[in-house]
Amino acid sequence: MVRQVDQSEWANAVVACMHDAGYTGTSVLEDGGIDWGLIPQGQGESQAVALYECIASYPLEPRFLESWNESQLRYLYAYVSGELRRCLEAEGISVAPAPSEQAFVDSGGTWSPYIDVEVPRDRWYELNDLCPQFPDGLYG
Repeated sequence: MVRQVDQSEWANAVVACMHDAGYTGTSVLEDGGIDWGLIPQGQGESQAVALYECIASYPLEPRFLESWNESQLRYLYAYVSGELRRCLEAEGISVAPAPSEQAFVDSGGTWSPYIDVEVPRDRWYELNDLCPQFPDGLYG
């Protein structure tokens, strides 16, 4: 392990590691995901090993791997059913009704105003920039 990272660092750290391993076709997507690029013929196994090593070298901090506690779920509910919903609606996105707060908490926070959003990739990235799926402060 090189170091633990938070969610905002993870993709950049893994991609930099993959580049160091020779897989320069790997890139960070606008939404923070990773595009693994085309794997040269015959290099699938070595790419998988490099990926394993890079992910192991930059693991997420444990707080990002634990289930949300009730306080976090209530904080998230207030955000997704309020500010996030209003933001998406202001962008012309129709949002399904939110479940009750207790149903949201009981489900572990599975509902999102984004659940039925179907837009082209560029618009998806734009919406995520304008209307982040998670609020600042969710992890403290």
